Amino acid sequence: MKYIIIPTILILCSCSLLRNISTSTYLEECNSQSNSVNNIIKNCTLALKQDELSDETRAKVFLVRGNAHASEGRYKVALRDYKLAENYDSALFEILPNKARTYSRIKNFDSALELYTQAIILRQDDASIWADRGATYLLIGRPDLAIEDFNEAILLDPKNEFALFNGGLAHAKLGDHKEAVTWFNKTIEENPQDFMAYYYKGKSLASLEQYQDAKDSYSRAIDIEPEHAESWLERGNIYFELNEKHKAQENYRRAYDLGIQDETLLKRLE
Repeated sequence: MKYIIIPTILILCSCSLLRNISTSTYLEECNSQSNSVNNIIKNCTLALKQDELSDETRAKVFLVRGNAHASEGRYKVALRDYKLAENYDSALFEILPNKARTYSRIKNFDSALELYTQAIILRQDDASIWADRGATYLLIGRPDLAIEDFNEAILLDPKNEFALFNGGLAHAKLGDHKEAVTWFNKTIEENPQDFMAYYYKGKSLASLEQYQDAKDSYSRAIDIEPEHAESWLERGNIYFELNEKHKAQENYRRAYDLGIQDETLLKRLE
């Protein structure tokens, strides 16, 4: 499986975590949605130098700064800030899912799953956490467990595109391509511009030998994202199966120009 949506690191200073907790200029700037990540980190660091901060507020600032670091790929620094946040307020719930997402990013999946499970116990009605844990199960090759979590997420939030898309991937991984198509269709209903949903829908349709429908799905993916080489390659394969060799060659050539140079493609271009 080439593509799994990984849970996004949330910079909670763009949400409401620090809102209205202080009139401090630095805290206001840390909470500003218009700030760059580097400015968020800078202003959080300046805020932390203020002696009058309560432990609860200090924990939130560390969490915000940690999320900002994580969004830039500085995962070890982020984990250090999450630890500092825990030291000041171990009951701050938002530490759990954000720390879990960071562990997923560094492929420490056992720790991520443990933290997601703790978060679910505390907030069983949060669809995003069920979906994030499901994505982690998918990453470690347990699509069966992933589907259970995606189903829980969809019960709570039927329009959760993240859960719908990854649920389609999980069903495809288990070989249930008919069900995968259903989930990808639901993803497309929520986001008609999701070219990856069309791409993976095409792959499942091809596995079901529904070649015309697969071709149409790949074509829609290409319409949305013309630079996606894999869609050109897979549509070329469909044309090859349909014995439309000239069109297959055109698609293979485009895939090649976009960077795919595997042996099968090169042979078919000869």
